[in-house]
Amino acid sequence: MTSQALKELDGRIAAETAIKAAAVRMVDLLTDRMAKEKCNSDILESEKRLEFLRNQRALLMQRASHSSLLSTSQTVASTSSSATAMPTTGSASSLPEVAVNDYPSAIAKSREAINAATSPLPVFEYLKHDPNYTTPKVKYKLQEVRSKLEIEQRVRDGTEKMNQALANTPNADQRLKDEAAAKMSECAAKVMFLKNAAERYKGLYVDTETSNTSSEANTVSIGASSGNLHPSSSSEALSSPGTPSSTRSARHTLTGHLRLRILTAVNVPGRRTPNTQLFVVVRVDGVARAQTKTSRKDWNEDFDISVDRNQDMEINVYDDDGKLLSLIWFKLHDMEDDIRYVNHRFDGAGSLASLQSNTNLSITPSKQPQQLPSAKESGEGMETWLDMEPGGQIRIRLNFVSDAIYIKNDEGIFRRQPVKKGAFVRGHKFIQQQFYQPLMCSVCNSFLLFGLRCEHCKYTAHKECYRQALKCIIKSYQEARDNTREKSQSAVFNRYHIPHRFENANVSPPAWCNHCGQLLPLGRNQVRRCAECKLQYHRECESVVPNYCGMTAATVDQILKAIEEADQRKRLKFLEEEMQSATLAEKSESMAALSPPASKPLSVPGVDGKRSSGTTTPSVKLPNSSSSLAALKAKKNGLDDFTFLAVLGKGAFGKVMLAEERDSRKVCAIKVLRKDHYIQTQDVESIRAELRVFLIASRGHHPFLVNLYSCFQTKTRVYFVMEYASGGDLMFHIQSGRLSMDRIRFYAAEILLALEYFHQHNVVYRDLKPENVLLTRDGHIKLADYGICRENMRYGDRTNTFCGTPDFMAPEILMGETYTRAVDWWSYGILLYVMWVRKYPFRGDDEREILDAIMDRPIAWPQDRDVDLSNLIQKLLQSNPGKRLGATRADAADIKKHPWFASVDWDALYLRKVEPPFKPSICSATDVSNFDRDFTKEDPLAMTPIFSKLTDADQDSFKAFAYVSDEWGSFTS
Repeated sequence: MTSQALKELDGRIAAETAIKAAAVRMVDLLTDRMAKEKCNSDILESEKRLEFLRNQRALLMQRASHSSLLSTSQTVASTSSSATAMPTTGSASSLPEVAVNDYPSAIAKSREAINAATSPLPVFEYLKHDPNYTTPKVKYKLQEVRSKLEIEQRVRDGTEKMNQALANTPNADQRLKDEAAAKMSECAAKVMFLKNAAERYKGLYVDTETSNTSSEANTVSIGASSGNLHPSSSSEALSSPGTPSSTRSARHTLTGHLRLRILTAVNVPGRRTPNTQLFVVVRVDGVARAQTKTSRKDWNEDFDISVDRNQDMEINVYDDDGKLLSLIWFKLHDMEDDIRYVNHRFDGAGSLASLQSNTNLSITPSKQPQQLPSAKESGEGMETWLDMEPGGQIRIRLNFVSDAIYIKNDEGIFRRQPVKKGAFVRGHKFIQQQFYQPLMCSVCNSFLLFGLRCEHCKYTAHKECYRQALKCIIKSYQEARDNTREKSQSAVFNRYHIPHRFENANVSPPAWCNHCGQLLPLGRNQVRRCAECKLQYHRECESVVPNYCGMTAATVDQILKAIEEADQRKRLKFLEEEMQSATLAEKSESMAALSPPASKPLSVPGVDGKRSSGTTTPSVKLPNSSSSLAALKAKKNGLDDFTFLAVLGKGAFGKVMLAEERDSRKVCAIKVLRKDHYIQTQDVESIRAELRVFLIASRGHHPFLVNLYSCFQTKTRVYFVMEYASGGDLMFHIQSGRLSMDRIRFYAAEILLALEYFHQHNVVYRDLKPENVLLTRDGHIKLADYGICRENMRYGDRTNTFCGTPDFMAPEILMGETYTRAVDWWSYGILLYVMWVRKYPFRGDDEREILDAIMDRPIAWPQDRDVDLSNLIQKLLQSNPGKRLGATRADAADIKKHPWFASVDWDALYLRKVEPPFKPSICSATDVSNFDRDFTKEDPLAMTPIFSKLTDADQDSFKAFAYVSDEWGSFTS
């Protein structure tokens, strides 16, 4: 085996020597500057390969010598003495001098110095630029390139089939056609790059003769270069070259913030001229998240990318025509491992300076990039050069900050991002997603690039189709916890059981899974096909396919709809009976001689505060577009009329900024939302709904709701101009110190009035939390952020949208049930507890753990327990929404009657005649000291670049989005 490997190496060395000689001869004949640079780069690459192959040969000869020596010693010595005579794996000192002398490298020596300890290298180190190849790096790169190639080939095949399907569809969306054509061109370029890279690394890789030497190849240094270059145990284990990533150990996803600086790139192949303009696009799990401006080679741009359970990152370099030139990809978890490793390595005193002085590197005439230190200092990430495919190097600075680091753990309270908005349908928890590759809808069997996917079973469907989905057979969490609950007719149908008869199958690519919609892999053991209905699935999807063999999706949907309608009629009948009982009880109470007089509904000037079941609040319509646009033009209301002063907060799709109107000098808050996010998620209606809720709050001029001044739009964004509450949010004040009981009662009463107003106007708020409760200059509160409010929610009405912030979500939302506006009173109870105890009553890292805590763990009360307040919280935090305080038709009136609020004068409070127990410290109208420093330190003018283009049809979706209030008109006229 060794002699065969030596012959193979000799052949490769001879071939590489001939290639280098030909390139040297050619470089003198070339006159074109770009061609000459490319030829010089090829010569340097050939020298690297020759050096590696020669050292591989020397290492192989050394192993043959060791093997021969070992064989001789075993015949004359015992097993124990033979083992003692064996050289230690990875010990450079025990190797012959030939391997050391033939491998001079400043970088290699410096790495040997810093790797003197026994800790292994993370695999991300193999992506960094190194003037020399090493055996582990070649093995790792070959494996990754082949795995990436397999993925891109499948994406290309799927995109090609999608292009054909769109071409045969007369009324296909032109934007979808353009996206598919662009994706096809890019996939073809990636496949070509990766095939060439696979051949290049395959030409360097030499398999070893036994498993022992194969294992040794991962740890033994090639001369002085490798030190202990073997993959970290915390990173993905390196399998044999060519093994797809999917077969290696699975990596968990990351959530947090990726802080990225794109600095420069050199030696990028494929440029037309030296002055060709380039730009960089950063993708996370296939979705473009950042893009630089165009530049010849230097960008120096910073990006803060929010990462939510993502896994892969890809950096692509394009020319100004949009042609892909080079790329680099990696796992986010490998990057995080390496940042941690680098910060730990260079945290020692003087180690960084010592390394820098020892390497003494500079940029060579061939324009090879300087090998920079991997990190500046602990906690600041790392700055490094990465090798791209098919060539070139990019210099970037990386840091990852987990959400756990953002937590301000002031006795257990912290800011948490809201969950992704979704919907529960037939047991599925559907979340909107943008997909990296074309998928097939599991309902209508047509293609999609955007749609909804179940977080439980990965069932995938169009937004128009998901309500027709088959049931999710992963048992609902509530059913798993409560097996004694009454079974509905749907539960009876769920016992319908005609199993599929699955068998291994071969597929003709491309083919798609009928469950998750993704491409099916090649190989007989990877695909399962039902012998009866001929549907085919991934092997891992087989266990979550419902047992409806022989029934079409349309038939199942028809049966389920009929059952659901019967369940709905049953619930409505029960609700009518409950309403009749409540009406009779109210009449009996009013006729009782000794009963106290019924409290009158809160009278709001200009607002009908009646809560009769037969009275429906008139719906608030969007303003007429022509009149609003005329008003905007007359008052010159637009982006140029504002000066942005500071960032007050950030959310999923935008920011809230402090701004000043240039003519009137009036200070306001402006909520900025990106149009492309709402277009991509097909959720423009949520912006319209937010505007309608703003109008409901503003037309009543409610004192404890943020009022809207105006709204307008640009080509890329939508802007809400609102009142500015300069006292900061309640989270900031809770974290600053414990609140007095009078202060808690004052805030709670004003929040109660705000929620009561919403419920009187059939709006359920659904996002009550300290971050959305703002303090004004004089100490009163303002409820803000109406982004996930739901309109037309009368008493007894239900909805099933999954949304909110986990710590404040009612259990019925977490379980995926339909729910009423009583969910606001659960959140209200959580908020009271947080203001009082400065901890969450139910703790958990995600929705499931929080639901576990609600069901299993009792609430912990403080030692100085207030009996009335704890009693109020207990009544609000009833897991059964029907027994929750405030869940009756009386709504907030029931809560107002609680003894804890006995001292509150509700009329005086509404008229703001009650003196606030606390006034925030504010220096000026533009003071932002009461807001989170993490937000206010950001540059208000540094808007995230938007590189997606909206069509005329997309812009028409925002056509009627314009409004100016009379109050704002008086300020700006």
